[in-house]
Amino acid sequence: MTILEFRRLRELNQLKVAKRRGVFLAERTDEEHRYKLYQLDAFYVEFIYPLHDPALKEIDIFGGTALLDPYLDNIRIPFPF
Repeated sequence: MTILEFRRLRELNQLKVAKRRGVFLAERTDEEHRYKLYQLDAFYVEFIYPLHDPALKEIDIFGGTALLDPYLDNIRIPFPF
């Protein structure tokens, strides 16, 4: 699936596709939100929730790695490969 195909899906379908076909990479929180990061094919999907509310607030979809910085301390890569 391409990033454009994914963007065309409705929000609920984006969530379903990411959970079924994507790879969960990490979760993080800040003072106001909880973020869940998935990799799907050649792009990333970040689901953003209010910290004390299970309702999805926003979805960020991006293709580069620049926005991964907040997750780098939380992504664990097992060694040896």
